[in-house]
Amino acid sequence: MKYLFSTLFLLLFSSGSFLVKCQVSINGPTCVRAGLEYQYIINGNWSSESTVQICVRGGVLADSSSSCIASNSFSQIRVIWDFNISESTIQLSSSEGDTSIIVSISDTLRSGVIDLALKKQSIEYDSIPNTIICSPARGGSCSPTYTYQWQRSTDNIEWENIEGSTSRNLSFSAPLTQPTFFRRKIIEVNSNSVDYSDVAAVYVNNPAQ
Repeated sequence: MKYLFSTLFLLLFSSGSFLVKCQVSINGPTCVRAGLEYQYIINGNWSSESTVQICVRGGVLADSSSSCIASNSFSQIRVIWDFNISESTIQLSSSEGDTSIIVSISDTLRSGVIDLALKKQSIEYDSIPNTIICSPARGGSCSPTYTYQWQRSTDNIEWENIEGSTSRNLSFSAPLTQPTFFRRKIIEVNSNSVDYSDVAAVYVNNPAQ
């Protein structure tokens, strides 16, 4: 019986220690933009004898401009994430337990580029232009969803939406009778970011006399 009691005590003590060592956590945004500063909340059962080290891969700690920092306790850290890295981590190692989180870094919204051969067209009066081809949008969110809206202008200043033209490329079903500029508006739904492609120009020759 004494042996059984001692065994149970050791099991409970070990389990309790294990639970304590697991009570560390990092809470904060896991989808971020490069170059911006983000705060992360650190939780742990720290004491004056605790040892804690936090290391960032793919960014720097804002207060120290280094990738690792050590102390006997942390309540929060601030991280500035790097460019040209898609996935990074925050790793916490301590005498009270270890934990980490994965952080995805989103690129800036890129609106797409109009095919160079179609940036300038010259057509006869009352003719239908060639389809304007534009490359896909990129970035804006860690899991981006895009909506497209083509716009037109007669002066390259004031723009209006073209009803029903919400595809990646712009096809024409009606002829043009005056010079017109076209661009594509892009909205990334998750971040509500907005950007515009470069501009394509369609020039119309004067009607035959």
